[in-house]
Amino acid sequence: MLHRKTYRREKFSAEAHERFRDLKLLREIDLSRQGGFKGRYRIYKARWVAEAPNMISLRKLYCWLFDKQNLVGSFKIYEFDADLMDDDQFCYLMDAESNSVMELAENLTFFWPEIFDSIFVHGKLVYADYLAVDPKHARHGEWAAIMRRIIEIEFPDRALLALKAFPIDYDTIDHTRGLEIRQRALMRLYRRAMGVRPFPGQAGEMGWMYAIGPRFIEDIPIATP
Repeated sequence: MLHRKTYRREKFSAEAHERFRDLKLLREIDLSRQGGFKGRYRIYKARWVAEAPNMISLRKLYCWLFDKQNLVGSFKIYEFDADLMDDDQFCYLMDAESNSVMELAENLTFFWPEIFDSIFVHGKLVYADYLAVDPKHARHGEWAAIMRRIIEIEFPDRALLALKAFPIDYDTIDHTRGLEIRQRALMRLYRRAMGVRPFPGQAGEMGWMYAIGPRFIEDIPIATP
């Protein structure tokens, strides 16, 4: 029987704590009544994706999760803002960032064609990724409460929140059944903790999920496969 680490997305270590603990600019979110579980995060200066000026801007946020003084998790959030452009150009530029960002772009342009008019005219795209939480902390809601609060504070003008449920220890899973079980568990967790829902069709089966942001005047219908 496989050792289950159902909720972990990416490995983390004390090295990350050592690397960033001396930074004086880290902001802090503490929603714990006892002050034990908290998030410390940093937002990096915006840059142009693919070094193409005036096209797609990107800000990154890195957050480290602590239980008292112990590092127990981390996550990253990407914020994209695009100027007037067509779908092909958007996907081409996003491909320069990473494979997962390219996959996100392809799904978005499929379900919301003419992406500038359907999403970016309403606000920005927020993408949560690289979530890693120690298994004994994952089932509790502290990490999600911190992530939700950070998104509310730092990304209030988001039009769409997206993420992908996918286990990081992919290579150790029995792919005939284990991957599906683990991914479904993650999707249930993210639905409950983050208020996201699966994309229709194959994208949702692959773990892609989304939530409409406050900048949408109305819940614009998603295209169906």
